[in-house]
Amino acid sequence: MTEFEWDEKKNRSTIENHGIDFKNRRGIFYQKHALRKSFHMLENRWLATGMVKGLKMIAVFILRKGNVRIISARKTRKS
Repeated sequence: MTEFEWDEKKNRSTIENHGIDFKNRRGIFYQKHALRKSFHMLENRWLATGMVKGLKMIAVFILRKGNVRIISARKTRKS
């Protein structure tokens, strides 16, 4: 079973600013999703894009000690 983690301060900020709780966005990893590698200065990050509760979402995450650490999550932008 995959374990998830995140910074709770960042999660509260995301809830306040965007109405998105990381806990509720873990579902992106259990459904069909697209993965893309994103290079960050300090670490290799991944982007997962998929549907969660009827919304198209993107989650930025890293793999740390066998866990998925969610860095950010948001609705995708319309383009």
